[in-house]
Amino acid sequence: MIAGSCSRATLGHIAHVKDKYPAFRLYPSAVASGRDVAGEALARATGKARPLFFSSDEPEAVRAAQDIHGRMEIGASLEAVQAKIARGLIGSGVRRLIVAGGETSGAVVEALGVKALRIGPEIDPGVPWCEALGEPALAQALK
Repeated sequence: MIAGSCSRATLGHIAHVKDKYPAFRLYPSAVASGRDVAGEALARATGKARPLFFSSDEPEAVRAAQDIHGRMEIGASLEAVQAKIARGLIGSGVRRLIVAGGETSGAVVEALGVKALRIGPEIDPGVPWCEALGEPALAQALK
């Protein structure tokens, strides 16, 4: 699971999931520092079932990070980290992803080279399972 959305619904999902599965917060300050945040998060998640990687936060915290690091710059940096995490997960054999956030979903789909999706059954209103056409076979829920 990879979450970049800061919607109330996503924040609620994160609160619910992070107590059940390993959760790794992607801090804007760590990302802006140039550290290999994706590599660090993937290393900590190795061997863990159903990890959650998230940069989602409350609106005030998002604005503060944007004020410090630049609105566009920190957004692009976080998306790049989330895309690298997705590539690492797929490289390790993961074949199902849940991705929350429009920009995050776009970054992940692009990083994985997905050219087309087959739309499957709806798992929540407006959120279907999708199957990436091509290799590797990959199921995604893009919220």
